[in-house]
Amino acid sequence: SAEDVNWAVQAALVEGVRHGVTTVVDFHRSGACLDLSLSEVVGAADKVGVRVATCYGAAEDDTPLERRAAIDECIGFARELARSQRGRLRGMLGVQATTLHGIETLLAEAMESAGDRLAVHVDLALDLTPAERWTRPEALPVTALPALWAHAERAPRDLVGAVRDRGDSLCATGSSSVAALVRATEIAWGSDYGVNAPPVPDGPFAAGIADAHYRRLFVNGARWAADHFGEAVGSISPGAPADLILLDYRAATEFSTRTLPAHLWNGLLRAPVSGVMVAGEDRKSTRLNSSH
Repeated sequence: SAEDVNWAVQAALVEGVRHGVTTVVDFHRSGACLDLSLSEVVGAADKVGVRVATCYGAAEDDTPLERRAAIDECIGFARELARSQRGRLRGMLGVQATTLHGIETLLAEAMESAGDRLAVHVDLALDLTPAERWTRPEALPVTALPALWAHAERAPRDLVGAVRDRGDSLCATGSSSVAALVRATEIAWGSDYGVNAPPVPDGPFAAGIADAHYRRLFVNGARWAADHFGEAVGSISPGAPADLILLDYRAATEFSTRTLPAHLWNGLLRAPVSGVMVAGEDRKSTRLNSSH
């Protein structure tokens, strides 16, 4: 039900804030309430006070009419959000593909509808054999807004290269599963394996890997969000929204820009979050106590 969606989203967003997450990109599918669920998602985001971009995903195994209904719902919803000027909330178009042919078909539909107004969120639910390769870079149309590709760890290398060259962003879940990806391209952190906290690195500290992990958590996703929300999200500069995380961390050794990746790797990510601000407003004390 729509009420189920609202409470489920609130619970997920609150748990994210408790771990320092201020901006969420949501790929949504609630088959029982296509025309109601996105309103419930942004209503929950409004109550928690975080920044959310959302869409209702069209899937490869949907009928053509179902895919069209999902795309139309996203377009109408995004238009209404733009009219209401709710700056922390954005609408996107979403597609979910299980085959490479499905990616081509769905992208053609979604990007034609998105034009230069909406970003596209691609959920790669791919089930590929090792022999399958992406051979259609021309199938990725040029659009003004960069797309976001979730579950990039499932993408064949040729697709990763084509998406990177196009200027899109890729994200992947877990930590060890993306070791090969971080050598090929810059990726952001995806949390949809049920973990709302940034992944704790595994293995011994290595400077290059630790730096890539830092960029994955705090740089690459923020860069996409900055393009999409029209704000300098993730940067410390005049005019940027003050998204700040306060950690209860006592550094036992030197703490500086030079040693930050080592601290992240060896303990900072395990530190309790004592406060979170979104655009200069305290979320932890004013909002979370009212949610269950």
